[in-house]
Amino acid sequence: MGELEWKKKQVILEQYAESLDDLQVWKYRVSSTLLVASATVFSVLLMLGGNKGDISLCPFCIHIQKISYLLLTCANLLCILFLTATLYETVELNKRICNTLRGKLEQRDPLLTTAVGAGLTKVSRRKFFVFCEKASYVSFLIFVAFLLVNSFLKALC
Repeated sequence: MGELEWKKKQVILEQYAESLDDLQVWKYRVSSTLLVASATVFSVLLMLGGNKGDISLCPFCIHIQKISYLLLTCANLLCILFLTATLYETVELNKRICNTLRGKLEQRDPLLTTAVGAGLTKVSRRKFFVFCEKASYVSFLIFVAFLLVNSFLKALC
């Protein structure tokens, strides 16, 4: 009976390894890299601050730069928020897969290998996290665009 239990656990562990596919691993890596970049730029933005009101600039330029800085900061915050939710999805999926497999390990059914082979450990993604993933990439692009516009405005005025 010990040999059968070991084979069941081995099959379940193999299925767990297959459940964490390469696409999820790469999504996690890209999202974490983008989050680090966004958070770093956000901290630099806060340290440098917006335009402190350079007297040599015309009032219109000062107003445009303040609006640009505000939009840049908001886009950066949205990007950080969506990236954080995207990273949390990996943790949540991992927990759901582990709970599914833990339930299978507690089963005493000798047909466990066929149930595992049927792909029952695949868990579906929640729509909220799918939206957050797409929104994180879009908001990062918007954030980079606002960063370029803000730099361009500072160079012009």
